[in-house]
Amino acid sequence: MKNIVIIAEKPSQGINIAEAFNLTEQIEDVKIKDEIINIKIHSGEYQDDNLILISAKGHILELRGRSSEILYFGFEWKEPTIRDKDKRGRFILLKKYIKTADEVIIATDADDEGELIGYNLVKYFGKLDITTRMLFMSLTEREIIRSFNNRAGLRINIALASELRSWADKVFGYIFSKFLTKSYMSVVENSRYIKLPVGRVMTPILSLVVERINEIEKVKNELKDKKPVIKIDFEIIPKMPSISIIDKSFDLEEDHINITMGEAKDLKEFYESIEGEVIGVYKKEEEKEPEDSGLTIDDIREWSYTNGIDLEIDSVLQMLYTNKLITYPRSESTILPDPEEEDIGRKYYQEIIDNCLEQLDLIDNKEYIIESYNPRMGNHSDGAHYAIHPTNIRLETELPHIHKFVYEFIMRKFIKGFSFPKIWTNYICKVQFENDGIILPETMESNYWQEISDFGYECVDNPSKLNYESLEEDDIPMVEVGDIIPCTTKIEERVVVNVPPDRYSKEEIYKFLRDNRLGTDATRFTILQKLWHGNLVRGDPPFPTVLGKRIIEAIKLINLKLTKTQLTREFEYNMQHVKDGTREVNDIKRDLRIEIINIVNAKIGDMEEIGNNIAFFGNCQRCEGRMKLVAYVRLNQSNFFLACEKDNCNYTMPI
Repeated sequence: MKNIVIIAEKPSQGINIAEAFNLTEQIEDVKIKDEIINIKIHSGEYQDDNLILISAKGHILELRGRSSEILYFGFEWKEPTIRDKDKRGRFILLKKYIKTADEVIIATDADDEGELIGYNLVKYFGKLDITTRMLFMSLTEREIIRSFNNRAGLRINIALASELRSWADKVFGYIFSKFLTKSYMSVVENSRYIKLPVGRVMTPILSLVVERINEIEKVKNELKDKKPVIKIDFEIIPKMPSISIIDKSFDLEEDHINITMGEAKDLKEFYESIEGEVIGVYKKEEEKEPEDSGLTIDDIREWSYTNGIDLEIDSVLQMLYTNKLITYPRSESTILPDPEEEDIGRKYYQEIIDNCLEQLDLIDNKEYIIESYNPRMGNHSDGAHYAIHPTNIRLETELPHIHKFVYEFIMRKFIKGFSFPKIWTNYICKVQFENDGIILPETMESNYWQEISDFGYECVDNPSKLNYESLEEDDIPMVEVGDIIPCTTKIEERVVVNVPPDRYSKEEIYKFLRDNRLGTDATRFTILQKLWHGNLVRGDPPFPTVLGKRIIEAIKLINLKLTKTQLTREFEYNMQHVKDGTREVNDIKRDLRIEIINIVNAKIGDMEEIGNNIAFFGNCQRCEGRMKLVAYVRLNQSNFFLACEKDNCNYTMPI
């Protein structure tokens, strides 16, 4: 009989794992200084082994280091301090039970952070040689037991890459925030310590927002004296149902439209004479496969932006995952389990589909499901997870409105991928319009395709089999070659005012992060939130605050590269090499250390200029003093405002 310690990533996850093994909850008293902290753990027997399950709360170990110098790289993972008594208590219990364990099982999330949380602990306690890994795609009992019976070794390269990212983020933020702070303190007398937010990924994104605002202001200035453009909207509307409209828009100056009205009194009378001759009739059918059944976290986040629930989506997905209703919610994979796998099988999909149909009240439409239960899916794997999809767990209690909305979206997306292909039918007539009194630009001189569009498809979510015969005779005109189609027309003049580009939306910024592979699926949303929480941007779509603009200006004075994505993209590229085992962590750390040292040393002599840029914001409205940047810390968060630098003036204002 072995003593096995299982480490879960968080208490909610630990409860689900404990239920799968039928473990008993117990309270352990941990003394921290003069206080007793109660920590819940779970224990019991399973397959003739003694199991002890202890839940972490994210990272138990802390990446810390301290120095008065700007160039400091000595951050190390250390045990938690007593400031967080709960985390300290969990550390003490892990140390106690791991010391006598025959095996340690890491049962954290299967992403990079989860791998690092477990790896750091067993490495710190010197138990790497007896450690195994459970990798589960959902928190259902069947999946947890399957992962226990098929546990493997730690994915060391993934943990090392994640550790490298944490170290680089800490170093980058610490050094360049410290550089700005010391620059500020060099020009502000008797100044308190002020921490200015800088981030390896956050700063280039802030720069993106600032540059767009600068571009908008530049275009506005350019358009002040520019004349508006006059355009003509020209439409030919066939007097027959279901034939689509020709709708063209022309610039009077650029397209050189020449209209000769002849005897017509006005344009309206002139255009009433237009007719079109049918010169071809066609029927075109096209089969289109439904989209993939699974979703990535990026798919769901983009959908959440469209539906205005982006701020809640992470917590909603976590709740659905904790309640065993969906698989791991921060996946970047598009693949799903192979139905031929022994541990999965087609029964797995059949159970999920039946559950989804029942909960969506679509059970009568099961005929639209392909009986092979072979899922449509992409071919991308993030190396740790399957695509996000529902489980076979039945929802027993009513979900909050937003949670239900998200859950139903995931279920509908899943079952659609098992539906029959869509059959799209287009009825097309080719029509030539003629009128001797009009000379149009080249784009409208010749023939036009008039599409009588109809489509039919077989889909479990929206079953329909529309076809030509099922429509009323008046809905689609029975046209033949040589028929003359009478038309009405409309022409309107409108003034088009040139406008500057829009501010970047949250959705566009998130897409930029994803497309440039900046951050991870677990951190991108948090990076965006830091822009608002740090008082660097406001509003939605975001615009930079004065502080946000000044920080970017100061960072550019240090090195323009720090505001661009190239440095971060190169680093992410190198981290992928660590995952692949083709580069050593120490080599990448060395290269980054050299680059940062060169950047800082090149600008040490310019700290006063940089400090003046970041510290002062115009003149006081009461006296002749300058307004300086001031911060107060509340709940470990810096809050900034402006105050007069003169001791005898107490004028302040928000930034």
